[in-house]
Amino acid sequence: MLNTLGNTNDNLSLLSNKLLDIAKKLNDGQGTIPLLLRDSTMAIAFGSSLDNLQAASGDLRL
Repeated sequence: MLNTLGNTNDNLSLLSNKLLDIAKKLNDGQGTIPLLLRDSTMAIAFGSSLDNLQAASGDLRL
């Protein structure tokens, strides 16, 4: 039981560190997600791209 609790604690610590790293990258503006969150033009273009991809894949099914 104590071994399981120790493993759970270790896993929670690793998860916490990874979440902190992700949050830091988001705050620093690293990657695509912060760009989409901060730039509405980019977010709209991304949404349009997804719409086009969905339409194209629908055409392939016909």
